[in-house]
Amino acid sequence: MGPSAFNYADLSNESDEDIPLHLVESTLYSNRKKQPDNQKQWLWFLFAGVVVSISFSIFNTFLLVRGFSSSQDIWASADNFAGVPLLRPNQFFGLDKIDRNRSGFSTPRPFMNRVSLLTQVSINHPDYVYPDGQREWFSSIRGTISPLHKPFVVNKETSTIAQFRALDYGMERCQVTVRISSRDVLESEADPRARFNRTFTSFRDEPVNIAVYELITDQPLDVQSLSWKTKPERGQLLGTLLVGEGIDSELHIRECLQESLQTFEFACEEELEEACAAEWWQDERESLERGGQNGWVIAGNENDVEPSLQRF
Repeated sequence: MGPSAFNYADLSNESDEDIPLHLVESTLYSNRKKQPDNQKQWLWFLFAGVVVSISFSIFNTFLLVRGFSSSQDIWASADNFAGVPLLRPNQFFGLDKIDRNRSGFSTPRPFMNRVSLLTQVSINHPDYVYPDGQREWFSSIRGTISPLHKPFVVNKETSTIAQFRALDYGMERCQVTVRISSRDVLESEADPRARFNRTFTSFRDEPVNIAVYELITDQPLDVQSLSWKTKPERGQLLGTLLVGEGIDSELHIRECLQESLQTFEFACEEELEEACAAEWWQDERESLERGGQNGWVIAGNENDVEPSLQRF
């Protein structure tokens, strides 16, 4: 074979074992420094992300616990079952600027305020809560129907609690009124109202004297927890009303400030408990002024006018 056309360098006669060790290590180290340390960078980013996530979790947990504790304190300190009582805005803007002394000013007619709560309590069963909505019924189209039918029951062991709210501006002299239809109206087949709302029974079918007590409270009552044990304390005896067929009875109570709650207990007079019993249903959709309906209302009159027709 002839000589090669390429010029090759002669191989070194030194073997690998003859290369100094410090030269080999220096070469390896320099090569490692030139390569980016990707593994350490990813570990650092992962660690930083975990720290940030844990910090945010601790902060959010602190805010959640703090907010929950604050809301619990608000509900625990509320006097009313609905939580903290809300302020009721005045809807009668400018009426306080009307000159009521000018000539031609007409005296407002009395307003009727229907009862907002009517239920019973029993002295013989102090923990018993009477059911609300006793005439509820289910409709496959409309769901549960709750008619505004409320029972009134008074006997030697049962009292009726009623609560009203005086709403009208300047009508702050009130009286309690009860009206019972006459027998011919109660038994009339031509009356368009439902038959079961034209009911009245009393002891020996005679008129009954019912005592009216003031109950000391300025909070709305909860019909779902009201019992003899939980009812407000009795205040003064306001008077008695004669209740019977065809009789309208009225009892002036006192001032009833706008937006105030008026709460009463109707009970038998102590000396007449054995001969005392009265019961009926009343429908809150019907106005007593139209006649023929059993029920209680409270009437409010203007401050400087004697009570006449307004009833709670």
